Amino acid sequence: RAAVRGFALRSLAFRAQRDARGTIVSWEIPEEFTVAGEPEPTAWPGIVWRGAPAGTRSFALSVVDKDNGDLVHLLVADIPPDVNEILSHPSGFPVPRGARILPNSFGWALWTPPIGEIAPGAGPPTPHRYVFTLTALGVARLEGLTAENFFGKVDVFGIAETSFTGCHTPRPPAA
Repeated sequence: RAAVRGFALRSLAFRAQRDARGTIVSWEIPEEFTVAGEPEPTAWPGIVWRGAPAGTRSFALSVVDKDNGDLVHLLVADIPPDVNEILSHPSGFPVPRGARILPNSFGWALWTPPIGEIAPGAGPPTPHRYVFTLTALGVARLEGLTAENFFGKVDVFGIAETSFTGCHTPRPPAA
């Protein structure tokens, strides 16, 4: 899939981390968008995008933890082509009208945020990269879609994609 100039995705809630020259090297996921313990509906950070290519009939969205065996935190398909944002929400992911949310790696059809605190005895906290990917699709609806075939179908029908990476290091357990 070719890159499309101007097709861009970001979260207004994440804080830019810059190198010595001022270049953005990553986006920090603020603590209020994480959860400690069992996942529960928690704050969705919100995303915005622009520059979808001509021929876009829907979008698909995924959030994957690249430092935890490609653990899937969110899968959404059939986002209408006139949508260009999914606003921040204090109690979970606000599914756009007409869109479908599929089960993630935890088996839940919801947004599962990064863990805010590591479990006692789990070792030292390590940073995790959460890749938010939005794919413009050439079809209005992904037929026969399941969580298991999501990425394959997106690959087949995708015409362009954009992504950004949010980083988070869980805090050590409270003493």
